[in-house]
Amino acid sequence: MVEQSFNVNNNIDDFAGHGTHVAGIIAGSGAGSRGDYAGVAPGASLISLNVSEYDGMSYESDVVAAMQWVCDNKDIYNIRVVNLSINSTVASSYHESPMDAAAEILWFNGIVVVASAGNSGTSDPIDTITAAPANDPFIITVGATDEHGTARQQDDSIPM
Repeated sequence: MVEQSFNVNNNIDDFAGHGTHVAGIIAGSGAGSRGDYAGVAPGASLISLNVSEYDGMSYESDVVAAMQWVCDNKDIYNIRVVNLSINSTVASSYHESPMDAAAEILWFNGIVVVASAGNSGTSDPIDTITAAPANDPFIITVGATDEHGTARQQDDSIPM
């Protein structure tokens, strides 16, 4: 596994655990569950770019700077995919967002960009699907639903 860090605060700790959780979903071996819960790409090499503060808050400028680092170092580390499990707190057009522009630069440089549709559901004051980077048509936006074991959509909810 490749280990490289980009830290806005020179701290390698993942206080909120979000990055560690997402890394497990992506590249976890499943060893802790005897293989039952492996990631979607077990054994993939990951590069951790920490752009969040202690409380999980990030500045858009730090996210853009991290994406620039990825673009500058993609050939050195063979970076082919970027995961952005973050959302802006401001709804805006992808034509106006610096974060969306940075994501598109990655895409135009041959890097697949994946972003979350948001984790807060209807409790969030904005619909995060209309905010960067999830709103950009050049990237892959992902989300999840809990189907509660039925085929009916009426009982589907955001997973907890």
